[in-house]
Amino acid sequence: MRKAPLAAAPLVMAACLALQAWSSPAAAQPVRITGRVSPAEARIELHPAHRTFEERLRGLTGGPEPASLATAAPRPDGTFEIAAPGPGFYRIVLNAEGLVPLERFLSPLLEPAALAPARLTRGAPLEVQVLGPAGTPEKGIEVRASGSAAPVVGRSEKVQAWTPAEVRGVTGEDGRVRFPRRRGDRAFVSVTTLCFVEWLEGVDGTSATLRLRQRPARVVKVLRPDGRPAPGTLVSLDASHPLGVTGADGRLALPVLDQGSPELLLEGPGGLSTTLRWPAPGSGPVTATLAPPRLVTGGVLDVLTSAPLAGALVWSQDMPPVRTGARGEFELRLPLAQQPAVAAAVAGYLTAWQPVPPSVGSEKTALLLKLAPSATLAGVAVDDGGRGPDRSRAPRLVPPHSA
Repeated sequence: MRKAPLAAAPLVMAACLALQAWSSPAAAQPVRITGRVSPAEARIELHPAHRTFEERLRGLTGGPEPASLATAAPRPDGTFEIAAPGPGFYRIVLNAEGLVPLERFLSPLLEPAALAPARLTRGAPLEVQVLGPAGTPEKGIEVRASGSAAPVVGRSEKVQAWTPAEVRGVTGEDGRVRFPRRRGDRAFVSVTTLCFVEWLEGVDGTSATLRLRQRPARVVKVLRPDGRPAPGTLVSLDASHPLGVTGADGRLALPVLDQGSPELLLEGPGGLSTTLRWPAPGSGPVTATLAPPRLVTGGVLDVLTSAPLAGALVWSQDMPPVRTGARGEFELRLPLAQQPAVAAAVAGYLTAWQPVPPSVGSEKTALLLKLAPSATLAGVAVDDGGRGPDRSRAPRLVPPHSA
């Protein structure tokens, strides 16, 4: 979650993306990831960069956390190697007992990657106490703490660097939970549940108190496209902060915020979704109607030869990617109200983005993405006098096909 008030929290649009039944690319080959970490007692974990709708729904209802895709331990010199199951969007987490965890997103990972060295530090512990509306300690409350704004997954401006990972903990009998924190970081601490939505910004000391307030509730009534109630709709602040699930009558009561009106994401089975502003104070339910997904199909080709590119990754905004089939074909299902760009990438080619035309009804949209082959440019950086880093005169670079 970003270190900003919930009023400024960006919508992370979610959708169901699936390959068409006839799209059957060859099995993906593992992709090797190497790096170095200290201390050598660290644990390396590989996770998907995104959680599916079903995984987030299970997590909200008390289901188990998804297992990591792979784990590894460093060699005595701190070097490590871990394999992703294939090209995709991933998150690597480094952990060690009592040290500040670090994470890095690989979005996308297309070919073997050598990561910059990482060092886990002990940092300064942060103790958070959660008090209930009556001022007494609250046991069993999940608290999240982060020391830096989380970069957006799946966009070209994604920060590809080691950053402090968000940490979670559950309060004990005394309402307290402790987190490791990197020195100098100003923490963002939050509690996001169906009954309570509270946060603290810029926490720079060694302790903080988060007071839960009893707020008036407002009912959200969610309907299917045919007007019937939509039970089992997941209501989230964003894709990583689910709040609750609608009941059999399609209703869910949410606490009214006293500042801001962030967007909520409503998702139902089958890719149904919509967005809704957090309900303002008032009486009576606020109604939202789910919309079916918009079908976007197309192909990915080599721009020079028009040959289809099988196994390319195709995605939109912050969604999990799909892989093209043997003929370079793909299929995405996007929220009807969304007008994003679709991106495609594959090893050996430059990433291409193409806007999706405005939606008219629920028609199918066809896109053709043409990727240009990438190339490696070798050379020597010189000063105005033509001298390289060692102050010697650099050789003149001659293009490979020049006379």
